[in-house]
Amino acid sequence: TIKLGFGGYCACEGITAGQTIDSEGITAYSPLDGWLEIKDPWARGYVTGEYTGDGTYGADNPTVIDVGFRPECLIIGAESANSATGAVFVLLNGVNLSYSLPNGGAVNVSVNESQILFYGNSASGQMNASGSVYRYIAWR
Repeated sequence: TIKLGFGGYCACEGITAGQTIDSEGITAYSPLDGWLEIKDPWARGYVTGEYTGDGTYGADNPTVIDVGFRPECLIIGAESANSATGAVFVLLNGVNLSYSLPNGGAVNVSVNESQILFYGNSASGQMNASGSVYRYIAWR
């Protein structure tokens, strides 16, 4: 039972990253182990999150975002990607539609039931520059 007066984050033991809870009147998503992001009823159709880049890139080291469902649309914005501040990545129904970074480059994307996996030929091109913060929103 989750008593809800508003949406937000709460600590919740036993919850793992990517887990969702959908029940009457509440939607919650776990962006990290032990945490739930509780959505107001009007916000049931999307989840938000963030990750910090670790500097890895390439086919053997894809960036993986687990949103708990197969997203129809995903937007990733670079909050502080070194020289790429303001970079945006847009994915619509599993197809990469827009990708604007100063250094460009191709991005390979795959989508499964709850994860988006993508890789490029550089850490910044893969939106995974070491220490850079990336925020995303995914819609059902």
